[in-house]
Amino acid sequence: MKYRTIAKLIAFNIVPLVALFFAWVFGLVQKSYAADSTNIVYLITAIFIVAMGLVFYRARQIDDELHESTWWVGQSSEFVQLTFENRLNPIVYMGYSLVVLGLIGTVVGFIFGLNGIDPNTMADLPTMLASLGTILQGVGIAFYTTLIGSIGDIWLGFNILILTGAMNQLQLRTLKRPVAA
Repeated sequence: MKYRTIAKLIAFNIVPLVALFFAWVFGLVQKSYAADSTNIVYLITAIFIVAMGLVFYRARQIDDELHESTWWVGQSSEFVQLTFENRLNPIVYMGYSLVVLGLIGTVVGFIFGLNGIDPNTMADLPTMLASLGTILQGVGIAFYTTLIGSIGDIWLGFNILILTGAMNQLQLRTLKRPVAA
């Protein structure tokens, strides 16, 4: 099969896509976007989509190289490994960015929530209860951004493992070839 890596990626991604579909059907996806007034969840989603596009682009590139290209013939294994690492690094960095943005959302959410508390009104129960909505909105931002960033990173991480396996397969082929003198 020519596009074996792409087939593996599609097969793996069916399960999380089905889970995402059901989360959307039950309103969980909409709730996470609605709770985030900072729009960090939208940024996390955009980075995830770009990273997944890059995963499939790299998978196609690797599959083509496994079956058609011979740029790696005669190259040292170290050269091929560095080439693969350079191709994979932006995707890995995007995965880290998802988690970091989720954590930034947590901090922003708690700051947002704590800004709703006036220390001078702590003794006044009705005023304190009125500020509870702001506190809960901040906590919602905090938890949803962390959740979406972490899920995106885990999902992307499994796709990176599939890519790494295909890259290793191609690198092993270079070990079987003589290095050009």
